[in-house]
Amino acid sequence: MENRKIKGKSLVSIAAWAVTLGLFIAYLFLKREWMLYTMDFTILLCCLLGISDPEEDRRSKNVYWIFLITRVIDVAIRLM
Repeated sequence: MENRKIKGKSLVSIAAWAVTLGLFIAYLFLKREWMLYTMDFTILLCCLLGISDPEEDRRSKNVYWIFLITRVIDVAIRLM
């Protein structure tokens, strides 16, 4: 079992995912448009933190890149 310290980037990433999950649950009940944009931007933050983390392996970074691209496309389509 590894003894890993939680670093600042991973703590911010965990907090951003928790905010995203909370906003998604709130969106299911309230249906506010700004919640979708906030969720997308917190997911973008998580993806950027995952891509910039040197301890992530190549497979994880590829998943972050794909997720990042799909979120950017989603925001661009919604803004049109």
